[in-house]
Amino acid sequence: MNKIFFIPVRSILLLLIILLGACVSPPAPIAPTATVIPAASPLVEASPTLIPTEATVLPIPTETPIPTAPPPLPSPTPGGPLSRVAAWGAGVPLAAAYLPDGQSVVVLRPLALELRAANPLGDLRWRIPLATPPSALAVSPDGATIALSVGAEVELYASADGHLLGRIPGLGSPIADIAISPDGRLLAAAQADQSISLWDVAERSILTELRLPLDEAGLIVPGSFTSVAFSPDNQFLAAGDDGGNVGVWAMSDYVNLQVLSVGLRVVADVAFSPDSQQVAGASEGWRTEPGAIWIWDVATGEEAHWLGIADETRFLAPAQRLAFSPDGSEVLMGLADGSLLRWRLADTSTLAQDLVGHTAAITALAMAVDGRILTASRDGSLRIWNTDGTSADTLSDTGAVAALALSSDGSLIVSGDEGGQISIRQPDATLLTQIQSPGGSLHSLALSPDASLLASGSADGTLRLWSMPDGALQSELVGHEGPIFSLAFSPDGQRVATVGYDGTLRLWRTSGVAERVVLLLQSDGISNTALYHVAFAPDGQQIAVASSAGEISLWRSADLTQIERRSIEPDRALQLSFTPQSSLLARTASGKILAWAAGSPVAILDANTSSYALLGDAGIVTLGGGTFQVWRGPLSALTRYADVPAPEFNRLVANTTTIVIGSSMGMIEVWAVR
Repeated sequence: MNKIFFIPVRSILLLLIILLGACVSPPAPIAPTATVIPAASPLVEASPTLIPTEATVLPIPTETPIPTAPPPLPSPTPGGPLSRVAAWGAGVPLAAAYLPDGQSVVVLRPLALELRAANPLGDLRWRIPLATPPSALAVSPDGATIALSVGAEVELYASADGHLLGRIPGLGSPIADIAISPDGRLLAAAQADQSISLWDVAERSILTELRLPLDEAGLIVPGSFTSVAFSPDNQFLAAGDDGGNVGVWAMSDYVNLQVLSVGLRVVADVAFSPDSQQVAGASEGWRTEPGAIWIWDVATGEEAHWLGIADETRFLAPAQRLAFSPDGSEVLMGLADGSLLRWRLADTSTLAQDLVGHTAAITALAMAVDGRILTASRDGSLRIWNTDGTSADTLSDTGAVAALALSSDGSLIVSGDEGGQISIRQPDATLLTQIQSPGGSLHSLALSPDASLLASGSADGTLRLWSMPDGALQSELVGHEGPIFSLAFSPDGQRVATVGYDGTLRLWRTSGVAERVVLLLQSDGISNTALYHVAFAPDGQQIAVASSAGEISLWRSADLTQIERRSIEPDRALQLSFTPQSSLLARTASGKILAWAAGSPVAILDANTSSYALLGDAGIVTLGGGTFQVWRGPLSALTRYADVPAPEFNRLVANTTTIVIGSSMGMIEVWAVR
């Protein structure tokens, strides 16, 4: 009989709270306290200045792919409208693994597969381009074959030189993770359709599909599988899903033995102990529950260990990766904030070691037979650690781009990544300064009109002001309770407006003084109170704010008095800007760009837009659907002027002559506009 471990009662209660919360209407915005201003002026061709791009909403989550090399130039002649002038960033490492001999490391990037020496990591043995972004990596026990999942298929490569050996066709469902059995015969694929498919590697044929059993009480709720692993003795297979389940099957007859649970949490990774007697799952946790590793006895399903910290000293970020030491006495834990923790199973009451180095989410964690540790992160780096936890080698590159800023004259390009690193470059990619900002992931950046100051908004809710281009910290301004999602300089460069998770609009003096604050959305403990974006009008007299309540509000900057509300429900505005004539533009969650004429919103573009920027008298540039596009003409009658492939890019800034695009997978390109 299968032994089933049900979801804890507290998790069911939390689920009920979430479902009830979905029925609660968001708090009503504050009523106007002044006379409504006249409708925005009719649409005209604009020549506005740069508006900062939208800040990314928490957290990260999952890893989206990006090219390791710039895409090919568009087809126009050399005198055409756009030309790429610079590009940097190889793409963050999505996965990494040792070959069995421990002398080589396989690295999976968004559009490349690499084999590197384990020492030094900078010794590249081969690199092959990938046509489609991959999702997972596995190495055969003999080290001869490298498997990677691409969409719903699996591609097999020779580790000797990287040539393609063949493909496993898959079953049509996206694959999140793969594993090869210890004898090298089978490949398991964790699929989004709530199944695990088992394949004969040599024959490239399907053997069976595994699914979680359904219990009579209905307390097992299957989710999309996220992770899969074989036991070292080849007797068991385990898989975790995004509903908190860890299933264990016998490989002899494919019968389900256990359904273990971490509650209604995402299980990001699974692994067996070296003796195959225990199975572990990495839980991402929840708002009030830390990231943790759960370890169970395979035979009985009894919980053996819970590895986590949730007290006044620390609250762990979501657990992303885990690995047992070769002797099974220790477990390593990689977190979403870049932390790498070592636990000794003989005494789990205290943390054994905190290995400091990464600053963004851990994407790979592996141990060699001799105990050396391999890690990869969304900060763009690969690291090798000695057995005692000291750093042995690091290979760094551009991290996951979270924010961009561009000076009005195009002389400075600033990027910020998920690990808090700020890079200041010239348009030709020359690096001027790098800053490691405290406070976690950067969500927003803006340069003052004269480019003498940089403002940054971080996950810790602190506004920081830096002098340019040397990057010296000038001020740290504290007030927000939660991440700052957007910020903007006033046209005279004397003030900065910020909005964020806590529902407040705050105005600061660049001299380092908090000026005013107003609460737009009051928290009820459940509803979203986030303010997504903020923008100053060209004369500096008005500030526009986009809120999660589905409204755009206009505020008098002198005293933060509300003067107008504009609803676009059921849609929501995620990004705002003003034309020089003070007409308001808004990008919506549905991908439209709206303007206002005669007091009503009008869609001037409906092009699946994920970001946009104004090009002065050259028009508008939009990003979305795998391309960026330049639009010319008056705003009321824009026509497409040029488009360029930009797969997986999701950050955009521009001025009249320059377009900069970036990706959360670690790449930046600079384009000149003719």
